[in-house]
Amino acid sequence: MKTQKPLPNPPVEYNQGYMYDLSSLIIQEESVQVKVDRDNVFTEIGSIILKDTANGNFYKLKVTNGTLGVTVVEEDSKGFPVTTTNPYV
Repeated sequence: MKTQKPLPNPPVEYNQGYMYDLSSLIIQEESVQVKVDRDNVFTEIGSIILKDTANGNFYKLKVTNGTLGVTVVEEDSKGFPVTTTNPYV
């Protein structure tokens, strides 16, 4: 596992507690991001969406009970895949 580069120290007048919180959030986020230079293991519920280089369509990959499923994903008016039903996203 690669080690994370440390963040620079904050200015003296900055509250050190905030720096600890920021570092913790960055480390937490880094742990759930997809890495391009190593294998990725997904343990949460979800799927992977890939864009087809031949026709430009988006496809969702999802494993259920050991079976890999591939389905077309609808696009919004800007051509982005629709990934959530949350009205605030």
